[in-house]
Amino acid sequence: MTEAPLVVLHGDVPGATRLEAARWSIGETAESGRVPVPDPREEKPWLLLRTVSLLADAFVDLQPYGARLQSRPTRLSEQEAAEFRQDLEAFAVAAALEGAEGLTASLTICGPVTLASRLHTHAGESLLSDRGAARFVAESLAEGVARLAGRLTADHGIGLELLLVEDRLEDAADGRVRTASRFATYRALGPSGVRELWQPWAAAGQSRPGARDLLAGVESAATAAEALAAGGLAGVVPATGAPWSPRALEAWAPLVEAGSLVLPALSVRSGRAGLRSAARDLIAAADAVGLAEDARGRLGVALGEGLRAQGAEASGIVAELRRSGEALRGGAERPRH
Repeated sequence: MTEAPLVVLHGDVPGATRLEAARWSIGETAESGRVPVPDPREEKPWLLLRTVSLLADAFVDLQPYGARLQSRPTRLSEQEAAEFRQDLEAFAVAAALEGAEGLTASLTICGPVTLASRLHTHAGESLLSDRGAARFVAESLAEGVARLAGRLTADHGIGLELLLVEDRLEDAADGRVRTASRFATYRALGPSGVRELWQPWAAAGQSRPGARDLLAGVESAATAAEALAAGGLAGVVPATGAPWSPRALEAWAPLVEAGSLVLPALSVRSGRAGLRSAARDLIAAADAVGLAEDARGRLGVALGEGLRAQGAEASGIVAELRRSGEALRGGAERPRH
């Protein structure tokens, strides 16, 4: 069974420039084998824009109601593709400067269901209103990521793993996404619809053998299980704003026991003291749930947004997260009070 990385970070890392952020990211996380590509610093919907820049043979423009799918190149798509190329070039230069070889870059993007939810037709409706268009976008994203992975490996010897944010997955699956009029909702995708939009990812993933793509932004273990199975994903970063109690972790235990990686998210918003407290709660929950030793090897920890804002404290926080990840598996000293 695959062992989970001890720590998974989003690309919210310190650094005043692309190169500075990339060097910090590689220097602090290269030993984990999973290095986050830094997120842009600009105040814009960068997650959506980065994702659409990866689409193969599909493009978007911006309208008052949001991003609209187009069949021809647009200025916005070209600008975002150029911005993303600069991010990757900075990452490759940083890897060379740090003398890091055999890196695996971790890239945060939207998952296919959330992407379909956030893109619009020419009528201003979400692509959830047009299952054919939603499927096309899912296939386009999978193909675009496969092309990117091939280029990174061929040009720089860098592997690629994805952290796919699906914060609209549960609403789309259950029929809670509102139409443009706001007076109705789109038809629920249901389990079959979720599988349909994730299946292209599984097919394209065969070009990246061994890649450990992770799902993020999902609160329900049952919904996550559908996406994990359909997309061939390695594991999940559960979304929760509550402390990790035994009951909360127990909901995810069947996934761990079935072989999936589960990396509960911790928050740094309350500072290092709050982080230590949350880690202690999580470790106590794992003890109470009583996972077998091999299952605990598939646990790790994740950190969402907020690391960049910690400045000089960021390196110490990552080190503390590593200790928490080791303790979670039962192999190290527990976080101190």
